Amino acid sequence: MPTIAKLRDTEDYKAWATGMSFWLKREKRWGYVTGSVPAEDWDPEVDEATLCDIGLMVDPSVYVHLHDATTAADAWNALAKAYAVTGVTGRFGLMSRLYAVRLDNFKCISDYLKEIMNITQQLASMGKVIDDEDVGFIMLNGLPKEYRPMVLALGAAHEKVTSQMVKDCLLGDEQRDKLEDSTASALWTRAGVSNRGSFHAESLGRWDLRLFGSRYARVPHPVKSSCPARSSYRTRVAPASQRVAPFDLLCWRPGYI
Repeated sequence: MPTIAKLRDTEDYKAWATGMSFWLKREKRWGYVTGSVPAEDWDPEVDEATLCDIGLMVDPSVYVHLHDATTAADAWNALAKAYAVTGVTGRFGLMSRLYAVRLDNFKCISDYLKEIMNITQQLASMGKVIDDEDVGFIMLNGLPKEYRPMVLALGAAHEKVTSQMVKDCLLGDEQRDKLEDSTASALWTRAGVSNRGSFHAESLGRWDLRLFGSRYARVPHPVKSSCPARSSYRTRVAPASQRVAPFDLLCWRPGYI
């Protein structure tokens, strides 16, 4: 069987139908779905096998639409009627989904961009082609506030925004985030494990938020004598008896008691 996600609802149908059509064409059985197989070449066993394969590639909740299907074409048309998005109502639903997509609702930027491109492709298949610059604006519109500087930079550097330009910026930012997270993790391993003497004994396990690019990486507080905020102001720090908070009392970075 093909490695295609099973059909569950309307949102899955376009991708499912595309994948299944490719697979059935490769298996030389697509004609049994479209009804283009000549009568003299029609093989009832092949048609039945195609019907079964279509049924096995849908979620059990979808079986209700296949109860009356006796041929592969019947099954395919029943599923298209139930799940294919058509008409004004279908276009309205897709347009509403498109303008409501937000990065905060996805685990990563890649998934966010895939959702937008999937919806625009569904609309294009229905004859509603979204202008490429509009697709780029939609991608920017769904970003949280911390991406505002990037949006302004794109507008200042280019007279026309394209979807590919926005994708390149966002995916590049995602790759930088992964690299910075990996670098910060390596820094903590070296500093907190290999060189523990360089930090407060009490600070191990505590973290300081330091900004790297558009993300916050966690790095330990340095030894108190090397804290830059304390270098020339040690006399202003409260007496030891008053140092009860788990922060450096001058720079307010965690790690000093």
